[in-house]
Amino acid sequence: MHASHRLFITTLTALPVLPSSLPAHSGNLIEEQVVVTASRIKEGALRLPLAWSSVDSDALALIDPIHINEVMQRVPGAWISRGNGQESLISLRSPVLTGAGSCGAFYAAADGISLRAPGFCNVNQLFDANFEQAQRIEVIKGPATSLYGSNAMHGVINILSAPPSKQLDHSLALEAGPYDYYRAKYHYSDTLGAHGINLSANGSHDGGYKDHSGYDQQKMTLRYDYAGLQWDINSI
Repeated sequence: MHASHRLFITTLTALPVLPSSLPAHSGNLIEEQVVVTASRIKEGALRLPLAWSSVDSDALALIDPIHINEVMQRVPGAWISRGNGQESLISLRSPVLTGAGSCGAFYAAADGISLRAPGFCNVNQLFDANFEQAQRIEVIKGPATSLYGSNAMHGVINILSAPPSKQLDHSLALEAGPYDYYRAKYHYSDTLGAHGINLSANGSHDGGYKDHSGYDQQKMTLRYDYAGLQWDINSI
């Protein structure tokens, strides 16, 4: 009886989408409309029908990456080819795409906000992301949900900033290496009452191991959080 009951329910559910169930109006064909929506709600990651990976703050601190390629080597099914300087080519369960259209196949974001506006993407759009001082990097491999729009055909790279710390936390780090490599990183974070601020900045110079392989870059991420009685605000 239980199996028969389930079959009966399934049959009723399928009836509205059968062609015979569509009403006829003077011989005009009524086309079915499909609407796809998405909502920003918390859901257990293990319940999502997606292939995803996450690189947490401990792993990022251990890697201390100079290039995003060093992070993505820890993500199964993902690869970022390293070019001269900070140039990169992305592969997320896909070929390593190049050319003008390759940037439109991947959604690169900072705290869920696209690094580039639609129609203005760049194959090296990860230039704009402060992955060196991120709290976490989330990677979705393969087509993602409609939440990310049309650019997520092959996957998503979402770089998340760190929230303000509960107590004062600030640090300065200086690095030096071969081929005239230098880097400075500064971090400041604190919370006073309902207001919290997190500032992460870095600048680096690399002379390069061959001609035209060096770079100069500066990045800064400023995050302001407000925890009110009725509203919480996160501003990047």
